[in-house]
Amino acid sequence: MNIWQKNGFDLERGKETGIEHLSTEKLKQLTEYERIKEEIESEKIYEINSNNTELIITQNKQLIKYNKKLKKYLIKALKGIETIELLKENYKKLSIENNYLKNENKRLKDKINVILNFIKTTIKNTIDFKTYKEK
Repeated sequence: MNIWQKNGFDLERGKETGIEHLSTEKLKQLTEYERIKEEIESEKIYEINSNNTELIITQNKQLIKYNKKLKKYLIKALKGIETIELLKENYKKLSIENNYLKNENKRLKDKINVILNFIKTTIKNTIDFKTYKEK
């Protein structure tokens, strides 16, 4: 037990909701973080200290392309995160449904056991009655 838990902090993850914490590595994998990072770092944008309008316009066009690429990556990462959130929500719903079905299954098994016990008792009593009657 660590010091936080000894002092009354409940730090257990995934216990109440059943949702496990995603590791940083798993999140990076889902959002293609390493590939995007590598691509962004390979495209260096340098500041132009010039009054030459042609150079400024050229760099502006490069910045626009770069910005569009970053936007695409951001959208892709966001879709990955949204998918994760959707999966979490589906997991919650399925977990609730699973618990309901487990309870229903137990209830039905209990009913079947009651019926079987009734049938066993009835058969036993019938046999006992016939045996008693024959004596």
